[in-house]
Amino acid sequence: MTQEQKNLTKQNINKWAPHTNLYFKFIDTPNGDIRITANNDTSAAWSNVGTDARNTPPVEPTMSIGFANSPVAVGVKIQHEFGHALGLRHEHKHPDRTLELNKENIYKDYESRNKTRRQANHDIVHTFQREEVKTSGYDRNSIMHYRFSASTLKDGNPLVGNTQLSEGDKHFMQSLYPLNNSLLGKLLNTAMRVIIRA
Repeated sequence: MTQEQKNLTKQNINKWAPHTNLYFKFIDTPNGDIRITANNDTSAAWSNVGTDARNTPPVEPTMSIGFANSPVAVGVKIQHEFGHALGLRHEHKHPDRTLELNKENIYKDYESRNKTRRQANHDIVHTFQREEVKTSGYDRNSIMHYRFSASTLKDGNPLVGNTQLSEGDKHFMQSLYPLNNSLLGKLLNTAMRVIIRA
């Protein structure tokens, strides 16, 4: 990454920091738990989900960010992909999703891009089984929710997607990584911040 890309990546990853008891230390070696690569030829991005990153060989990235877009759009991608790194899955696949999908148009879109109905079902159409995931209430504003064009929704109203963490994102993340507000917890918190800055 260029220094500008590194700065943009750090700024957007750190938007999650106040809502966890985790501490993010950025290093320029291949020894990180999360290893991010830049791709300047695409706007696409991907990430391992949560501890799945441990199964990736140390010489390979666990996340890729496409920088072929505006800084705002790339920032949204970084926040979304880092949500995956923290263990979040796609919100549009929530068991309580209220969107009414126009499945035929979704299938046609996938076919136009040489993708299968099975891929469309996996990526969009099918929701998670409740026993597969831990959930909060369904959140249309989540940074983890895909955008949907008017043609892919039965009501014809597009879902443009959020450009920042929703209140639901923040609260759910806090429930997954709760702060320890005991005296010992506060001491450990302070010690960790000093160690990470070192």
